[in-house]
Amino acid sequence: MKAQLSLEALIVFAMALAVFSAVSMAALSRQNDVSLMAAAQEDARSCGYLANEVRSVFLLGDGASGTLRMDSAFSVTGSAAYVGGAACQMCCNLTNGASSSFSMQRGVVRVSNSNGAVRADWLGV
Repeated sequence: MKAQLSLEALIVFAMALAVFSAVSMAALSRQNDVSLMAAAQEDARSCGYLANEVRSVFLLGDGASGTLRMDSAFSVTGSAAYVGGAACQMCCNLTNGASSSFSMQRGVVRVSNSNGAVRADWLGV
């Protein structure tokens, strides 16, 4: 009788452990999905922020400039910007003074308009 109770208790414990493990794995998977979604949203927000700054400087005309802090590295190809996994379209081509295809590391970026050409310069972290 005593052995049967021990065996039943062991079976119940094993079943409870299996249920706990399954629930924990599901919760961990869900947490990873949420983290990935948050990172993608942050990249999209940063990309939109850059596109808005470029548009503002372009519309204000010659001599206009603005600064923004980019929390992630980004790259530009003509009028398209890429931040992490996000891409956004800008109103005009953005250059770094030498090329319209370039990358910049995270940090403070100055966007300026000179004779209708919008340029990005990295100012530091």
